Amino acid sequence: MATKYEDLRDAIVARIATVTDYGHAYNRMRWGDTVGDFNARFETTVGGQQILRGWMVTLDSIDVIEDEDAMGQAAELYTFTALGIQGFKD
Repeated sequence: MATKYEDLRDAIVARIATVTDYGHAYNRMRWGDTVGDFNARFETTVGGQQILRGWMVTLDSIDVIEDEDAMGQAAELYTFTALGIQGFKD
């Protein structure tokens, strides 16, 4: 069963994927042990040109912004970062 955090994070990644030529979108930080690994994760073709482009979505914080109500529910504020990268092969 997915958590509220996972549902929100995955919804952000899905929204990024609706943008034309977004590259690649990941629900966590992605790097590579080698330049080749990194390039394989982020290489894409835009306008016939090979470039590096991608997004990584991570959770920064969860803050309780209201105490529990009569039903035992508390309002929470989730703060995410969507880190975008782009590079051209010169």
